[in-house]
Amino acid sequence: MASADWIHLSTLQLFKMALSGADPWLTAHDALETKRREIMGLIMQRNQYGRQTAIYVQTTGKARQMFRQFMTDVSKLQGDLTNNSLLITSGEVERRQYMVNTLLNKGREMDALLANKAPVPGQAGRNGLQAALAQATRTALVNLMKPWKALR
Repeated sequence: MASADWIHLSTLQLFKMALSGADPWLTAHDALETKRREIMGLIMQRNQYGRQTAIYVQTTGKARQMFRQFMTDVSKLQGDLTNNSLLITSGEVERRQYMVNTLLNKGREMDALLANKAPVPGQAGRNGLQAALAQATRTALVNLMKPWKALR
């Protein structure tokens, strides 16, 4: 397809958008947000069961399948934004890019939840590591100050 045809096609799409009052990109984004909430619901439902149960395995499989489709659709949404970025204002491009980035970040969070990358009991989580780092920093500072206190 020649670039002039692409511009004509996109202009036609914009004209249809103006007539219908609906923006297909925003509609697709809203559908992805709904799909994300549905996947999160499945993950929360799955977490109510033991890992060795059949329902846990079935729910995990369904959530993973939906997650893969979600990420594919987010990539398509990013491509649509890239393709139509010359047809909307730069401010709108930035706003929509932020929306795509938010979906990508939420996708990473869902991926971690699906993989059960939560801290294992007995291992320090993020807060535990931060507390340990803060304590080590305080101890190091106190030890650095000891020679100065001795000089007084």
